[in-house]
Amino acid sequence: MMTDPDTGKNTDDFINKLLDASNSSHNIQLLLDIGYQELGNPLLLVDVALCFVAQTGGGLITDEPLWDWTLSKGYVTEEYVKYILCGDNTQYDPGEEWSTGDSRFIWQEGLLHHRQLVGKVNRNGIPIGYLKLLEYNQPITDEDINKLNILCKFLAICMNASMGTSDQEDSLIDTLLTSMLTQRLYDKYAIDERVNRFGLKLYENLSVIVLGTRGLITDKIYFIKKKMKNFLNRETVITFKGNLVILYDCKTKVPFSENELINLEKLCADFDIKAGISNSFKEIYKFEPFYRQALTALELSTEMNSKERVAFYDEFCIHHMVSLFSEHSDPVVLIHPAIKFLKEHDTEYSSELCPTLKEYLKNNQDLSLTSSALHIHYNTLKYRINKIVELTDLNFSDKTIFRLHLSFLVYDFLTETGKSNILK
Repeated sequence: MMTDPDTGKNTDDFINKLLDASNSSHNIQLLLDIGYQELGNPLLLVDVALCFVAQTGGGLITDEPLWDWTLSKGYVTEEYVKYILCGDNTQYDPGEEWSTGDSRFIWQEGLLHHRQLVGKVNRNGIPIGYLKLLEYNQPITDEDINKLNILCKFLAICMNASMGTSDQEDSLIDTLLTSMLTQRLYDKYAIDERVNRFGLKLYENLSVIVLGTRGLITDKIYFIKKKMKNFLNRETVITFKGNLVILYDCKTKVPFSENELINLEKLCADFDIKAGISNSFKEIYKFEPFYRQALTALELSTEMNSKERVAFYDEFCIHHMVSLFSEHSDPVVLIHPAIKFLKEHDTEYSSELCPTLKEYLKNNQDLSLTSSALHIHYNTLKYRINKIVELTDLNFSDKTIFRLHLSFLVYDFLTETGKSNILK
């Protein structure tokens, strides 16, 4: 039998009390109440999205604004979320690793007036909540940490049933989508049969969103996952190869309105991640190839150091073609000789013929629009275009215009991906 030498309290009695509480229909609150009696400090339980679940002893706290906010609003402040996710002002318990294991702890200070010990509540290796013990009434001892660990494990057993979550349904959807991405499930009829069996109702227009969470700690990924489920009001969010992958369905052909896109960009900025979005499609069995589209958009956007948080595949389609071509041949062969000549001419004579040509093509050979865009006189532009034709013998046929557009895309792609040395 284990006995606490400092407090004289019997750990086995503590476990037995927790076992009895686990059989109650109000088990989570009872577990916390027992924990409060044993530990002597306030306890606060939040889910993986840092939303309030239960508390005990918090009503007696008078000088902790963050606790007061959570208890009154039902969720933590955005300031606290950023504070947690950036990892500042946290101290890991010696010998423990916060991102792995069954139950781990960190000490939190900084935004709080008192130290706070936070224990991770894991279920099957996945964080489902966090239990906070505020060092308010008395110091937290090593024995308290041991009991908090036990309490976290009991909460892990009880949380799903008490909160009415649908892990089984989520698991079925997760398994279905993951099987499609790994190509273990690829038959159209088999996929449709499972979609119907699982009761997965989708609007007719589908697209795939990939969030670049690879490399983030597990807790942060699951927090973002829960946040995205709430933001999109969709359960079709899975973790795949370190990234979050979302099967997004909507009534309209365009997946997001202007305001929704702004909010998505803000969400990505808050977590310092990027998102890739595929083209629209209608049949769920095409999920995997459109996932690759979204992933490609994300990867190319990152490789090209794009400042945009959200990358649509449609905007990177030609860049993707160039990238694929580059794997088998020298992409420089795609650049029209006139472009290289004008680049060299501009360098030698300090002229601006190449950027002028690029803007001229961008504006569909409209002299007025191009002169306005370049902030030069109309006649100056005419002179430059005539000079370009004189030096290169260019004609602006459809075929030539396509090649010139492609040339600039290739040139920009190689420059933005740090491969401009092969242009020399």
